Amino acid sequence: MIPQNNKEMIEGFLESQNLNPNDILRITPNSEAVSSSLPQKFPKLISARELFEYWLNALGVPNRYFFKVMSHYTDDEVRQEKLLLLCSKTTEGKNEYYRYCHREKRTHTEILYDFNTTKLPLNYLIQLIGSQKPREFSIASSQYVHPKSIHMTMGVLKYKTIGHKRLKKGICSSYLSELPISIDTKILCYIKSGTFLIPEDLSTPVICIGAGTGVAPFRGIIQDRVAKVKKEDAKVESPA
Repeated sequence: MIPQNNKEMIEGFLESQNLNPNDILRITPNSEAVSSSLPQKFPKLISARELFEYWLNALGVPNRYFFKVMSHYTDDEVRQEKLLLLCSKTTEGKNEYYRYCHREKRTHTEILYDFNTTKLPLNYLIQLIGSQKPREFSIASSQYVHPKSIHMTMGVLKYKTIGHKRLKKGICSSYLSELPISIDTKILCYIKSGTFLIPEDLSTPVICIGAGTGVAPFRGIIQDRVAKVKKEDAKVESPA
């Protein structure tokens, strides 16, 4: 599943970076390294809004290199000193990076806003943020029972950070939970082959243990076996 970033957050971010949401951008990879980090069907012409809503991991937590590059694009000595500390490999730097960034789950957009950084070139920003990563979910339904639909089981992630008690939401779970329930609603997703090997013999007992994977895949497996057993029983009971 490819999630979409929160529209309101992206609009606020674009405004803070002096970017017009409707500006059309031409994306041209300038090296094999950059090209390989972009999705295969990455559009060459795209609006700034679509770029940050659909394609970039704008609400993800940045790595230390992000702060290092930012340090070159600020004229404020105090901010630059803080950025250099956050990207340093010293014990103090690592602790501060964890406290400021990971513990509070600060995103690329929040950090750019915090440091009032508007001079970072857009081509650097795109490369540093990187593409939106797909989220993998186990299919929670049987293709035998529901050949034209796919069921998913998931929890909507909402929590407060440890330090400043800031409300944070899961990018994908919030996106899906807020989608309008309509036949016209579309999402970007693809299907991969599963790894479960279930005995074809319906009389073979199966013990389902959801350690780490949760209940989702076993819902589909049980649903599949129950439907097939009922069909086999119906054949046996039907008159010759």
